[in-house]
Amino acid sequence: MLRRLHALVLSGVLMAGCFPVVPPPALVQSPDRFPITKRGAGKAPIVVAFALKSPGEPWFRREFRSAKRAGDERGFQVILEDVSKPEMVAPAMADAKKKGAEGMVICAPDTRRGPEIVAGARDHGLKLMAVDDQLADAKGEPLDVPYVGINAPKIGRLAGEAMWKEARARKWPMDRVRLLLLTKDSLQTAKDRTDAEKQILLDKGLSAKNVFTAQVSTGDISEAISTALGVIDEHPEAEYWLIGGANDSVVIGGVRATGRSGIDANHVIGVGINGDSALYDLERPVKTGMYASVLLEARVHGHDTAEAMFHWIRDSKRPPDETLTSGTLITRDNFRKIVKESGLSE
Repeated sequence: MLRRLHALVLSGVLMAGCFPVVPPPALVQSPDRFPITKRGAGKAPIVVAFALKSPGEPWFRREFRSAKRAGDERGFQVILEDVSKPEMVAPAMADAKKKGAEGMVICAPDTRRGPEIVAGARDHGLKLMAVDDQLADAKGEPLDVPYVGINAPKIGRLAGEAMWKEARARKWPMDRVRLLLLTKDSLQTAKDRTDAEKQILLDKGLSAKNVFTAQVSTGDISEAISTALGVIDEHPEAEYWLIGGANDSVVIGGVRATGRSGIDANHVIGVGINGDSALYDLERPVKTGMYASVLLEARVHGHDTAEAMFHWIRDSKRPPDETLTSGTLITRDNFRKIVKESGLSE
């Protein structure tokens, strides 16, 4: 069941770049859904652009596939725009408009350039929604743009709680435990996740002097390995490590760094967020320090956001200002069942 999912995750880990969009299977329309609706005779269908900062990563591939499925169900077109760099946003908007788009859903590479993005959308006549990362001004204040994201503090607490419970189950002496959090404070959702992880572990009794936070910029595995090594090697006295972070990739990087430092995998508990890259470790026959991940709702972020934009364009129904999703903890013991139930193995 997981062979295809394994290939998907590994391709994201290796940052393969462009990817083929796999057509979703035909769906039977349920009676509670709106009928498929196109423009009048001779008119083209509605076009919605999805502009993603890392379109090759597993999460975004899953998200875009779900958006395409919404389009197939409703009879509108979903196109992909790569905005992996801030300077790519303006050309992406122009290209989307040229292709007939009337709305854009964006996960921006630099959320604090929100006013610039909003102005660009206005200039191109595009309705604008933010997904995953909320658009903000230079001071980090959120903008009045409909947003679909995760409940970052709740997700962080879930990850932190999982680390604590597993450490207690292994009977780790907490005075010899260290917590490493790999995050990006300039990205609010990342900061909110790791702040919540830290707080719940402090509340449980972990000493603040044993908590270390390190900043990453790209959020990929190789950078996280290097960053984590810099912290771990400075603390040879630490026998046990909890590794948390803003996504799966940085936590995997932290786990790999413990291995390079000679720390036994049984002395490491890594809990990621996203439920994508972590699957590679969870299905390996030999356990690694990657204990779990919080599986997020990519279908909602893709499918439901695309559908909301469609209704905004067709029916002038503006989406809610904010929609927040939660997640589910997956471990080696339950991830196959949950992945199947979530439809991710299709």
